[in-house]
Amino acid sequence: MSIDALVEDCRAEYQTHLRSVAAAERMKHPEIVTELAIRINDECWDDRSLLVRIDMVWGDASQPALTNAELNPIEIRTDEYPSESIVEDVVVKASKFRWHACLVRLRPRPASWSPMWQWFDSWFDLQGLHQPDADGFESVIHGISRAEFEADGSCVFTVDFGSAPTVCVMELVKACGRAGVRELCFS
Repeated sequence: MSIDALVEDCRAEYQTHLRSVAAAERMKHPEIVTELAIRINDECWDDRSLLVRIDMVWGDASQPALTNAELNPIEIRTDEYPSESIVEDVVVKASKFRWHACLVRLRPRPASWSPMWQWFDSWFDLQGLHQPDADGFESVIHGISRAEFEADGSCVFTVDFGSAPTVCVMELVKACGRAGVRELCFS
């Protein structure tokens, strides 16, 4: 299976679930707001890992109800990558992954995080430039974790790709390449 087909398959599974949950919640709560951006801790303005989007929010502003449309875990094998290709000098390896909790491993560590922060800023879209679709989703990522640095010179983090299209994943690969990464693994 090609990388593009694998990414599309992972996205399709999650999007079907996300939109189904949203439709069911919208029947009960017509005032539902999708993909609300929040900052977990206002003391660290520069840390993008503290920015997240909540899948759905409804109810009173003083005590809102919220939900994330998590899928049941799928079996993840981080030692097997059935799909592999080269994208702009980056070896990309991928196995089936959870769209809302994708583990990303980079080798070597980025020389500069700037291209990846530009990618994040574009796809998290705090400026509100992305237009919502008919279901209220804005084609945005929902978050990224802090990177953990490994002894072998790699780093690992997770991405919640949210309602972003598959091109978002390929743009992450290209941003990593501009940052000096030569191998990227999705699982």
